[in-house]
Amino acid sequence: MDVSWVLGIGFVVLDLDCGLTGFVSSFAALLVLRLALGVSESVAYPSTERSLPTNFPESRRGALQRPDRGRNQIGPAIATPDGRPQ
Repeated sequence: MDVSWVLGIGFVVLDLDCGLTGFVSSFAALLVLRLALGVSESVAYPSTERSLPTNFPESRRGALQRPDRGRNQIGPAIATPDGRPQ
């Protein structure tokens, strides 16, 4: 299966999970939807890492990976009150 299909399916499942979360009335249903949400989010990083070498020349990959990797470094700094990793 092509990486774009995997990313697309993950995106559709993510949208469905987010949309259905507002309509659940029990904790068990919410738990199932949140687990499905995590599974559907888990395809984003590997799909991005696989699509860059497939679709872009080697000279452009560093500039394209910088924003993706940067958000992984900045996120914990913003989320933690004093800026230190836990």
